[in-house]
Order: sequence, then structure tokens, then C-alpha cells
Amino acid sequence: MQGQAALARCSCSSSPGVPTLGPYRLRLLLEAAATLRGDLRRLGSDLLWSQGTPEALVGRLVALAVGAGATRLALHHYSQPGRGSADLERTVAAAFAAAAARQGVPTSVQRYWGSTLHHPDDLPFAALLPQRAAASAGSCADGSSGGAANARSQQQELQHPQQQQQQQQQPAAGSASGGGVDLQQDRFACLPSVMSDFRRELLQARTPVRPPLSPPLAADGSSSSSGSSCGGSTVASAPVLPPLPAGLAAEAAAAGLAAPLPTQVAAVYAAAGPAAAAALARWEELSGQRCADLAPAGSGAHDPRSAVPFGMGEAAGLRRLRHFVGLDAGEEAAVDDHSVHGKRAADQPPPLAGYQDSRMLAFGVDTSAKLSAFLSMGCLSPRTVYAEVLRLAAADAAAEQPQAAAQQQQGEQQRQRHQQQQQGEQQAEQQAEQLGVWRDPQRGDTWRWLLMHLTIRDYFIFLALKEGEALERAEGLAGRPVTWQHDAARFKRWTLGQTGLPFVDACMRELAATGYTSNRGRQNVADFLTKALGLDWRWGAQWYESLLGDHDLAVNLGNWAYNSGVGSDPRDRTFRTVSQGQRYDPEAALVRAWVPELAALQPAELSHTPWEASPEALAAAGVVLGEAGSTSPGSSSGGGGGGGVQTGPGSHAGCGLPFKLANFQGLYECTDSVRVGRPASLSELRTLVSLYPRVKAVGTGHSYVRDLFCTGNGSDALDIVMTELQPVLDLSAAVPVDPQQWQGRGAPPDVPIRVDEEAETVMVATGVTQRTLLDYLAGYTHGLSPRGWTLPVPAGFIDQTMGGAVATGTHGSSMQWGSLSSQLAGLQLVLANGTLLELTPQSNPHLFRAAAVSVGRLGVLTQLTFRIVRQQQGVQRTLQNLTVDAFIQQIKATADGYAEAQAARDEEGVQRALRQLDEAQGFWAVPASYVLRVDFQRPDGEPAADVHANVTRRDGSAGSEQAAGVPAPEAPVAAAAVDRLGVLAAEAPGPAAEAAVFPQTDEPAIAPNLPMTSSAAFWSQFFMAALAPKLTPGTFNSSRESFLTLTEAETKLIGTLAPYRQHEVVIPLERAGTCLQQVAAELYGPNQAWEGMRTPWVIRFVRGEDPYLSPTAGGPVMWINLDDYVSLSSGTPNAPFERVVELLRAQCGGRLHWGKEGWTNHARCFDGASEYAATWCSFGCAAQELGAGNKFASEFAGWRFAATRDGQPAGFASCCTPAGFSQDCRT
Repeated sequence: MQGQAALARCSCSSSPGVPTLGPYRLRLLLEAAATLRGDLRRLGSDLLWSQGTPEALVGRLVALAVGAGATRLALHHYSQPGRGSADLERTVAAAFAAAAARQGVPTSVQRYWGSTLHHPDDLPFAALLPQRAAASAGSCADGSSGGAANARSQQQELQHPQQQQQQQQQPAAGSASGGGVDLQQDRFACLPSVMSDFRRELLQARTPVRPPLSPPLAADGSSSSSGSSCGGSTVASAPVLPPLPAGLAAEAAAAGLAAPLPTQVAAVYAAAGPAAAAALARWEELSGQRCADLAPAGSGAHDPRSAVPFGMGEAAGLRRLRHFVGLDAGEEAAVDDHSVHGKRAADQPPPLAGYQDSRMLAFGVDTSAKLSAFLSMGCLSPRTVYAEVLRLAAADAAAEQPQAAAQQQQGEQQRQRHQQQQQGEQQAEQQAEQLGVWRDPQRGDTWRWLLMHLTIRDYFIFLALKEGEALERAEGLAGRPVTWQHDAARFKRWTLGQTGLPFVDACMRELAATGYTSNRGRQNVADFLTKALGLDWRWGAQWYESLLGDHDLAVNLGNWAYNSGVGSDPRDRTFRTVSQGQRYDPEAALVRAWVPELAALQPAELSHTPWEASPEALAAAGVVLGEAGSTSPGSSSGGGGGGGVQTGPGSHAGCGLPFKLANFQGLYECTDSVRVGRPASLSELRTLVSLYPRVKAVGTGHSYVRDLFCTGNGSDALDIVMTELQPVLDLSAAVPVDPQQWQGRGAPPDVPIRVDEEAETVMVATGVTQRTLLDYLAGYTHGLSPRGWTLPVPAGFIDQTMGGAVATGTHGSSMQWGSLSSQLAGLQLVLANGTLLELTPQSNPHLFRAAAVSVGRLGVLTQLTFRIVRQQQGVQRTLQNLTVDAFIQQIKATADGYAEAQAARDEEGVQRALRQLDEAQGFWAVPASYVLRVDFQRPDGEPAADVHANVTRRDGSAGSEQAAGVPAPEAPVAAAAVDRLGVLAAEAPGPAAEAAVFPQTDEPAIAPNLPMTSSAAFWSQFFMAALAPKLTPGTFNSSRESFLTLTEAETKLIGTLAPYRQHEVVIPLERAGTCLQQVAAELYGPNQAWEGMRTPWVIRFVRGEDPYLSPTAGGPVMWINLDDYVSLSSGTPNAPFERVVELLRAQCGGRLHWGKEGWTNHARCFDGASEYAATWCSFGCAAQELGAGNKFASEFAGWRFAATRDGQPAGFASCCTPAGFSQDCRT
């Protein structure tokens, strides 16, 4: 035995440092060796053992054999794929030859291949042919036909060593080798890289499986009593094993090589030296197990929850195989009188009967074959499994015949078996043909599914031979340049089964306690480690190598790379862990067995999703979510049933691998280091939020600045893309779309949107874009809405998600309706610990208003309910291109009229003035001398007859493509604007200056009376300041799309700019006109405060009670958004900007609503605004109340809260009062 095998081999940075040969596999190895020794002794031979390096031990054996009188020596061994196997074989062979040469005896080396179902020389790929036939085989492209036949005609079946020796002449002194198979890497160059292609080509070529060799007989013709015969299976002739020479047996006994094999696993590590002991200590730390507590080899003791309660050895493997495939009761009893499987009734189907459906289940002994350990240890040959399966298939075929035909078939089969024993491979192929072996498994098949999995095992072994060391590269076979994390703390939580995901934790605890976990469990935990936690997949592979009792290097590495997204899988698929657990552990048997903290939850299915349990159910089960309680993953008893459980909800939902994420315009792309999750359900979303310390929910990426969209580096940060989220919407009051009444374009979309006509609300997932929602509402023509529905006040960007529009308080406002956020009737919020919170204005107005416009600061919005109006209440758009003076006079007249009516308590006059400003917006690109005024007017009656003509003249007539009475901008002023803005001349691509901003199109609006989006108008006005000479004055297209369709060059031009600072100032409406006059005089007068400014203004008029603008004292306001634009390349701030802001505050009584610089936002309490629940400062208090902390508020998320009192840092919680943020604190 090789003592150094207990040491970890490190192939990646900061390796886990655990033994390559772990305790569970070592115990199985000791058991297999003990049973093999017993079989050999019954045949008159023996198995000698010692602990050390093979090259050193082989020298001892040579000396012993020569001392006992041996005159010729042969070294026989099986070849293995993978890390260092060929080097080890050469090293041992060289040591063997050198030791024999010193003794003066001739030697030979015989190599064998037995790892796979299919022999390498039988594969239907030309490049696999023996060297002497390669010249005539052709290329990979045409070599798949006839390759196997050519190979078989030139290389015979490897024979047993004694058969080979009988055919060979006695060699002279020296060394010879033979009997091997060529495993050179270039021989496998044509092997298909995709698993399905490999399997398909094997089936199409009808690739044969060679019959297994029979176990050897003793010199007197007797066999061992292990029951290792293959029954009626076709096997090669049994060889005779000569007895161990008496002299060698005596010498071996004297040298201690015949001593009993050790049974205590820990003693083997202790004997291997300090390095092995240190690796074992690390293994114990990461597994939560103590090696000294493991049951001795051969004791038959197993964890009562174990899915593999078997001993190891050939006899045990055959017992398991025959139990699973199904022998008659008499034969099974004869083979296994003491089987752990128990007796099976004659009418009870064998486990194989349900294998197609049960093979992926995560819990149970007989759900899958459980042959992997026997195969990897060499106690069973895959060819033996194949032979037994074909035997079963032949019996099943006979059973399907009528009774008379069955009897005839039985006799024919007996004759066939006799012929097959005589003729070997040819007859085996005939039987395979008759049984349809070369057919893909179909529904209802049993044994073909088992053979398919043997073929998959072959694939990974041959893939390892093809790829060699490339299989263990960080980027894997896919060559994907991934920056893997090496976070030891996270890795340890994963190994101990303390991730918070019940299915993952159950699988990891089962692995740590038994050395086994199911196939589906292995895939999910690998996916979770790499794609959710972002940890190096090779760490996981090395941990599995050390833990698995059935470890096979090629299969383990291939599967890990495959499931980590860097292997041979052509699709980078991701598991949804909770739904996987619910599907493959439907009764939560695995979770309840290995995560006993959840075992008392009722109903049992809640063990997969404890976060969905009611507080009463959690309390009854003794479960405390979010706390690391008295978990004991390493305990054989599983620990107590109570205590806390450190758990997080849902599935990790396709996240974690660094992912290229671009915003919808393609202006920027997040780097590979940005981690991305794409949840499709609430459970998955809640998992992501609970797992990562820093979280940012993103939609389509409407932001013009990358830092608002990309999380940045760090394994603790995650972008959650919300566009795939499908929350469970309440359908109790919703009416689905009737395709017969659908009025929208195309078929009714299958989107998470539900309309409640009675309540006049729409429920929508936050990842749905405004375009999709408005199209859906426009086409929804049920019951009360023959013309469909619309939102009272759409938000800014038409392709922005609804969650992004609400959370950011995006553009789009109305004097009548307020902002989009003011139309919210309810929302769902996932908090920092994954808890789901339902909020309405009635249930919790404080938190509701804070969450509605929280910039994602308090949690992740998942579902929104909006008030909706019928389309006949929709808006018509009026555009005016006005000089600054004309615009100011309009606003002043309306504002003065409002002030006079208010003073006179003339309610009709107040409402008339407000209607004049209903949804009025002004777009002013300072220092340009004109303003674009946009009015969204709501008629009292039906909409215009021509519903597509949603642009009206100033006189109210419909259908005009051009707004009447619009003065042309002054060309010199526009030219000056170009110079002062310094945009086009210095930075813009050439084509932008030549392009028309408003391309003409005849395409009608999708929603005919949909208002122009304010952000589009904002950018249109900004371009007009620079491109005015290129435009036809006052000409605007009626289509909604005309305000959204920019050329690629124009889009990139936007990307060259970024608001270095942005401030919003709210001014009482009665002072709006006078204020604008004063500001204009300052801007355009002798002082020219605008000199050098690059400041677009957006001017709106909104009711003061709007939640987004609650810092006002109530009443309607003029709301001015100012952006200080600078070049990203220079990053130079605009000094006059501060002057203008102060001007608005000093002369207009404006309140600075909020401000940000460099897009790293900092909430500030200004002018006593903190008394309102939804101010930025109160968000911090709400964050304290909801436990959000700064989880959603790092640099990329927008807001990080910290408080000061008298200029000194203060605990934020101490500044929070029931009324909001304390007046003596600042943020």
C-alpha cells in the first residue's frame, strides 16, 4: 500500500490540503484487500502487504522472491487514466527491472486495461486504432466507420497472464513488456468532446463489449467460495492460478508481509508520517468528523442513514449487483445468505424495474444501483455488470413470449449460452443485437438506463485520456477565463453543510458522514460551490476526491468541470437548488435525515423551504431562521431536532459565475468579475439575497453610468437580474387574457401581469418592462375595458423595468396623478435575511412609502400593484418649442393665477391653474435660449377619432404632424450652445452631428395615447441644443418610437457624458414664475452665471404630497432636476453649478431634495426635511427597522447610511425616532 497516497496533491492555489486517499476510501480499500486475500488463500495463493512507496516495496518483493528460489519474475498491473498514473507505472517498472537486474533474473511487465465497459481498441474513432493501422484509417472525419472492426482484427483480447505465458517463449535475461494497450494521448484526439455525441456514435457503430474473464481456479480445479461466478453469463475460459511457492510464503511471513491487514483507518495515516497526519487533521476540520471514530474496516458497521451500507469486495459487489438487477429468490439466497438487502418476494420486482424514475432520487438504498464504489475499486468489472444485465434482458424477453414459445426459447437460450462460452465475442455480439442493446433507452426501458450510465462513465474516463492535464486547469476544457475565488471561510461552510440551503447542506453532511452522496446531489453542490459562491471548482473536486468512497479520478474531475461551467457541457446550465431538492427528495427524507434541525417541521415539505413556514410552525419545530444553532453535521446521530438553523431560502438560481452583463443600450458591459444571479422564483431570489453580503437588483440597465449597474469586484457582491423573475401572483381577483378579445400586437404575452378590473389595479413582477406592461394593458379588453387600460402616469424610459422605475423614483410625473410611485397600491419586498414582506399604504404607511422610492436601499422589490385607468382617460401630447422668456411667461401666468386663486380661496381657480400644468414638463439645456414644453393633457370626453394622431395643435385640433406656432430657435444661440457645451466639437463621433434626432416614420404608436417618455424628451432636448441647425423647427413625429430611436452614434454620444453631480430642488408653485424670472436674469444677464455651464434642466410640476417629493410642506411644487454634465474623460466639475443651486434656494425658497456626486450617492438631510417618513434620511431608519443595514447600500447600490451628531460619528440607530430621522443628526 502506498503511504504517500494519504497526502494531498495540490494542483491549484491554496489547495484545501486534505488527503488524496481519504478515510472512507481507505476503509473500503482495506476491506477489499482483506476479502481478496481470503479469496487468494482459498486458491492456494496469498496477498502480501506493506506500507510505503511502490517503487521501494517492489524491490523488497524481488529480493524475497529470488531468495525463495524464483528464476523468472513478471510484474502485472492495470493501467489507469489520470494524474501521474503513467509516471508511476514507469517508475515502478524501472524499479522492478533494476531490482531484478541486481539479482540477475529476467523480468517481464504485463499491462492490462479493465476500467471501462468498452475497450479502447473497440471504440469507433479512427484515431484510436493501433499505431500499425493508423495509416489506413483516415482522418477523424471519415474514420468512424469500420474503426472498431479494424481494431479487433489486429489486436486480440487481452488474455490472463497464465494464458499469455503459455504462448510466449521463455525470454532471456533482461526485461520485456507486452499485453498492454496504447493509451497515448494523441490516440484519443478524435474522441467526441460532447457526451451525447460519444454515446450516439457508440450506438450507431454497434460498439461491442468484450465478455468478462472468469475468476481463476486453484491448481486442483476448485474455485474460491466467494460466489464470484457470473452464473449463466458468457465469460472467457477460467485460468488456473498456481499456488504460492512454500519458500516465498515463509520468507514473506518472516518479513511481516503476511501479517493481518490493518482495520483502524487512523493508524494507517499515523504510520504514513507527519505530512499525512497534518492532511488528516485538515480533513477532520473541514468534515466535522473524527477519523478515530470511524468504524473499523470489515466491521460491517455503518451510519443507519447511509445509502451505501455495504462491505467491499468482489463477493459483496456481486451480491449488490444481483439484488439490484433481480435474480430468482433461490439463486439470490444462495449467493447472499446474509445480505443487507433482505429477501425479495418472488412477485416483487427488483429495484432495476423502477430505475428509470428512481435513479436520480437523492435518498434511499435501492433508488440507484450503488455500484460505483465496487467499480472504482476494481471489485466489479463494468463488463460483469453488462453480462448480468444482458442475462436479465434475455430472461425478460423470454418471459414476454407465450408459455409454449417461452419453453422453446429457454432451450434455445441454453444452446446459445453454450455456444457463447465456446465462441466468445462473436456470440456475445449476436446476443446484444438480438436484445437491441444498441438502442438509446426509452420510456419503459429498465436495463438500458443502467447500461447508459456505464457508457457515461466510459465517456469521462476516455475524456481524461484525451485531455490529460488540461482537465485540471482553472479555465477547464472550455478555456473560460474565470477568476475563481479562494475564500477559505466560505469553503468550510460548504464542506460542513452550513450554507443555509437545506438540500445542499443535507448532501454535504451525508458526504462527510458516509463518503457518499447521490448523483443529483453531487451536481447541485458542485453547481452551488462554483456558480453561487464562485469558489474554485478544483477545490471542490479535491474535497470530493478525499471524501468519496467511490472516487474515480477521471469521473470526478470530468463531472466537476462539467457542472462548474468549464467542462465539456456545450450548454452552461445552472441548477435551481430548491426545486431540485423538492423534485429529487420529494418527501424531504434526505433533508430531515441529515439536517435534523428541520426534521420537526410540518408538513415535511417545508424542510426544503423553512423560510415559508409560519412563525407558529417554526416555533413548534424549534427552528430559528438565520441563526447558527446547535447544528451537528458531523454527528452520526444527526444532532438534536431543535435549535437554530443557519438557513437561507430558495435556490441560488443560476448565479455566481462571473458573467458578462451589458445594459440595454450596449453603452457599457460589466467585467467578468461581476457576479450575476438570475432568479426565476421568489425562493431563488430570497436565497441570493440571504447569501451575499452586498446585493444590487438590476433590470435592463437603463442607467447611463456603469457604476450604477455593475456590482464591481468581490465574491461578496452580486448583481441580481430581475427580468426572469416569475413571482406567484394572486390570481383570485385577476382575469386572464382572452385571446379572442385581445387587441394588442401579436398573441397575448405570457408574462407575470394580472389585471383586477374591479379594483382597477394591475399586479406585475418588478422585472417586467414598462413597454411590456403598457402593451399588455392596451391590449387587455375584457369586461369594463373595451378600450384597454393604461397607467395614469408612465415612468421615464419605456424599456426600464417597473421595479427600477419605482425604486429610483424615475422621471414621469403629473400634477393630477403625481409620480409613478404615487400610483402604487401595494408591493412585495425581500429583506436582507430573505424574509418576504407585503406592504400597502394601509398596513404600514411608513415602510410602504420608504420602500416605494428606496433606490433598492431597503430590500429587493419583487412585485408591484399599480392603479390603472381606462384608455379613454389617457393623455394627448402637446409640444411647444418656446424661447426661455415665453416659457417663463407661461409658467408665471399660471403660477400667479394659482397664487391669486388660493389667496381668494377660489377652489375652481386653483383647480383650473393646476389643470394647466397637469403633466407639464419643460426641458431646458442651459445655456440654450429656448425650452421644449411638453404637456400631457387629459380630455374630459372620448379620445380623438384618429387615435394614432396623439400630437395636437395648440388650438386643440387633432392629427397634425407639426406643432403650430413654434418659433424656430436662433441659430447663433444654438451654435454658441455647441461651443459652450463642448460636446460635439471635442467628443462626439462624427456621424452624430449628421444624424437627425427625430427620424420620420409612419409606424403608429403601440398605445395610441401614451405620453412621450420624459427621459426621452430630456435627451431629445439636450441634443436639440447641439443639433438645432440640423432640425426642422417644430417638427415632431407622432410615434412613441420617434422619441426612443437614436442612432448608434447618438447613443454612444450619451455614453461619453455622465452627470458628475445631480441635484433636485423643489419650489412652492406660487413662487415658480418669479423664481424662473430671477434665475433667467442671473443666467442671461451681465453676470452670466451660466458661463461654462453644461446643465440640462428638467422642470416638472407635481402635487406636494407625492411620496417621492415629500420633503415639501405640502401643496403643488415646481420640481427642478439639474444635472452637472462633464466629460468622463476629464471628470472636471462645473464650478458655476453650485452657484445656480444656491440661487434657486436663496431666491426661490427652494428645498434641496437630494444630491449626489460622481454617482456615488450619499443621502443628506436638508432643511428639516427629515420629518417626513419617505425622505432619504428616513430610509436609513427604515433600513434599521427592516434589518437591511448596508447590505443593499454599498457603492454600487447607491446609498450608504452613516450618521453624525455635532460633526461626530453617531450610531445610526440612535438617530432614528418614531417620527423619522432625528433633527440633531445628519447623514
